[in-house]
Amino acid sequence: MARRGVVFFDRVVAVLSVVKILWRWVVLGIAIAAFTVMVPQVASSRSPGVHPHDAALSLNPSPLPPFERGVGGMDFLPFSQYWEKGLGDEGMGNPRTVQQQTIDSQFDRWRSHYINNDYEAALSVLEPLLNDGEIHRSIRGLAHNYLSLTHQKLGNWEAARTAIDLSLELIGVPDARRDESTQRIFAAILNTRGQLQFALGEMELAYDSWRDATQIYRRLSDEEGVTGGLLNQAQALQGMGFARRACDTVLQVLDAPLYSEQRAVSSEQCQGLAMEDVVEIQRSIDIRENPAVSVAVLQGLANGLRSIGEFDRSRIVLKRSLEMAETIASEESIARVSLDLGNTEASAARRARELNIQQDEDIAFDRALQYYHRAAEVRTASPALQLRSNLNALALIRDLTREEIHPNDIETRVRSIQTQLTALPPSRFTVEARVKFACLALNCDRLSDTEPPAVPGFSLVEVENQLNLAKEEAQQLGDDRSQAYVLEAFASLYTLQDRNFDRAKLITLQAIERAERANTREILYRLYWRMGYFSKEQNPINLELEPIYFNTLNYYKKALDILTIIQLDLNTLDPDSRFSFRDRVEPVYREYADLLLRPEAVSQEALQIAAQTIQALQIAEINDFFGIACLETQPVDLTEIDSDTATVYAILFFDRLEIIANFGGDRFYRYREFGEIGLTFEFLEISLKEKSELKSLAQQAYQKIIAPLETDLQAAEVSQIVFVLDGQLRSVPMSVLYDGERYLIEKYAIAVAPSLQLLAPKRLETPKIRVLAAGRQNFNSLVLDDTRIAPGTQLSNLKYIDDELNGIQEVADTQQLFEETFTVENLQRGVHSLKYPILHIATHGRFSNFAESTFIVVDRLLRSTELADILQVDDPSGRNDLDLVVLSACQTAQESDRAVLGMAGIAIRAGVRSIIGSLWNVNDRSTSQLMQYFYNALSDRDDFNKAEALRQAQIALIRGEAGEAYQNPHYWSPFVLVGNWR
Repeated sequence: MARRGVVFFDRVVAVLSVVKILWRWVVLGIAIAAFTVMVPQVASSRSPGVHPHDAALSLNPSPLPPFERGVGGMDFLPFSQYWEKGLGDEGMGNPRTVQQQTIDSQFDRWRSHYINNDYEAALSVLEPLLNDGEIHRSIRGLAHNYLSLTHQKLGNWEAARTAIDLSLELIGVPDARRDESTQRIFAAILNTRGQLQFALGEMELAYDSWRDATQIYRRLSDEEGVTGGLLNQAQALQGMGFARRACDTVLQVLDAPLYSEQRAVSSEQCQGLAMEDVVEIQRSIDIRENPAVSVAVLQGLANGLRSIGEFDRSRIVLKRSLEMAETIASEESIARVSLDLGNTEASAARRARELNIQQDEDIAFDRALQYYHRAAEVRTASPALQLRSNLNALALIRDLTREEIHPNDIETRVRSIQTQLTALPPSRFTVEARVKFACLALNCDRLSDTEPPAVPGFSLVEVENQLNLAKEEAQQLGDDRSQAYVLEAFASLYTLQDRNFDRAKLITLQAIERAERANTREILYRLYWRMGYFSKEQNPINLELEPIYFNTLNYYKKALDILTIIQLDLNTLDPDSRFSFRDRVEPVYREYADLLLRPEAVSQEALQIAAQTIQALQIAEINDFFGIACLETQPVDLTEIDSDTATVYAILFFDRLEIIANFGGDRFYRYREFGEIGLTFEFLEISLKEKSELKSLAQQAYQKIIAPLETDLQAAEVSQIVFVLDGQLRSVPMSVLYDGERYLIEKYAIAVAPSLQLLAPKRLETPKIRVLAAGRQNFNSLVLDDTRIAPGTQLSNLKYIDDELNGIQEVADTQQLFEETFTVENLQRGVHSLKYPILHIATHGRFSNFAESTFIVVDRLLRSTELADILQVDDPSGRNDLDLVVLSACQTAQESDRAVLGMAGIAIRAGVRSIIGSLWNVNDRSTSQLMQYFYNALSDRDDFNKAEALRQAQIALIRGEAGEAYQNPHYWSPFVLVGNWR
């Protein structure tokens, strides 16, 4: 791929020769390294710079405020290309004069002062050029452009804005017919304006400015300008929370054909990069062309990859970038790349904690601190970069609670942060840095904390001091958004100091006023959540009183209404925000449902809303699983569901289990059980996996979930149950519940659905048992060098896969893809032939808490997102869509309660009606037997009822038809039908 060059402002300008022809002086601001987490979020719901085809995915802000998203991106120095136009150029029509030479000299002096951070002197040099009417308007416009840059460095934001407005007024707004020199100056001014807007958190406006500048460079066939413009746009997109679009935009810099303005970039482009593609990219960049460019472009790609959870790929690219920085001996570049490597390792450590992989967590944690230390120790690095390194390190230590970190080390880092904060001028960056620092000691994102976490050397007095400084600076800036962030942090402080909810509510209302004025929805939902939480905690006894109760509900409803609007962006968050999804998003849904169901008597409306709330939570979880908004809901008329089908919503709260049931029609019924019910299911799950005696536990679980509604089930003549399960309940197959004589599966066909709004209960019109049966039995020759398993790991063989596939062939029209013919290419070809409504895959695989760690083994690892894409078929009639996918040998990762959601997500994203998978790893011989019984039962039924066919297969094992050894629920119960049960 062709590579494009740029020259970087602040870090590269020192090595540029002084050029008298001003239009050839190119200065680019370095900040692609800021592709990290703490960036101000977009306020408006509309982005003028966003293309229409992306509107549904990209016009909404991220729901997490900056101070809770890490601080990797706080250095607001975007790529900005500033062009100077010489007075002697023919395009200006001016002969060279003594005055012109003097002006050139003054620009040279300004340049020198600016490079050496002597901004007051730089201002004094520009002063004579600003109002001299004898100087050409374009040159005065350029001088005001430099004036804006200088004021930005000093944190004089209003002066910077005034200067750039005057610059634009002087230069005018040229179009494609104006001379080239004026267009170049105009593009430079647009870039400066974009930098100012970015620094002030006006991400959409910054995007527009940089997009317009890029269009000018395209008209001029200026590849350097296009490169800088694309990198600028990527930075703004990242700031708006659109991680994938940002990463895809960086890819345009790396591929010459992508410079075409008409080319639409796929939202999956970065996501779909194979490891070999990443290796080819980082190897193909020629450091000799422009070393600073090579370093920064690789940084941009790596940080984009990190933001979508591709840590391995990000790490590879960043290490190459670091090698380049070391080759050119650029300390600033070394510091920036080290910071980015620290951020990648920190994200990997947090993800390993979520997946309960201790070894990976330990390794990534240690590497992160090493890289952060290296970045902070570079003496020539900017104070902002050093601050970011220390803050990110401290945040990682707090998040992962590492006992081996000595308190003295933490205290030293705290003192360094305090010192670095004093060196920064007032700006949104500084405000948010102070708030982030304070929130490390307040746990601002955890409303239920009653005591602040112990941060050595950082008392609540110092916390309050930092917040007061942040408040003053935010007021000085006139920045409503920043003021809202500061006030929210104050609310956390007051609740921790003395549980003063009245004071906290008052300050939160002030924050709401400012957030609404700034149209900052990503913080508004949190503020309304806080108001609801404060009201609930303040009135635990009197909450039943109608005014208090309904006011509290109203706050939660407002929070959820906003979350519904911005739900498409829940998954564009950086990985660290996804890491804390359960702290910052899930509680809003869960607490609202808890409030709705708390009274003894609950209305039909409240029951319906509670059921919808839990379904909405599971939709958000699936989006979070994939890291992309891929699900569309549709209203479901409950009266259209088969009369013999019951829908059971099981919602687990800390003190009780709530059951909401529908037996057909539009009426809901409510049942509840109090106590530590979660422990019963936890022990039952363990017993199932270990093949130990479990009937007693299974009977206890039956008494909690089924016994309360059994009379109603019988009265309604129910033959099948669709469960919408919550949290930990998803890890236990409902089929194993035991009434003392029979398992539940012996009485009812069972299916699981995350939401009826996602999985409409429709059946195929003319079902035929035609199966594409694929599998791999021998893995000896297949070495998978991927850390999702382990480098160089060889998988164990599955001895009975051929029996399983041959058994299917005996009862169904089947095409087999076995061993060497089971490749990704052949799988895609078979699925897209539209001949087979059923796809059966028997191979190793794993379902985890996140799509990045969920895969099946074909001739390589096929990740869940790739599998979902392969399963999507283009049949407008829908008659030949996949009806069922069976994953017979896949297992669920340890400690994952999202396996069912992951299965559902794959099915929904691909348009597959149903999916059958296993909740844990099972003996492949028993699996082979069960699958043969399943297809026999399916082929014998005229109604193509998958839930009933699976029931018959499981009953066959229960009755010992496959051998006495397989009667244990360990062998037959893990297989669950997710989705359409018909």
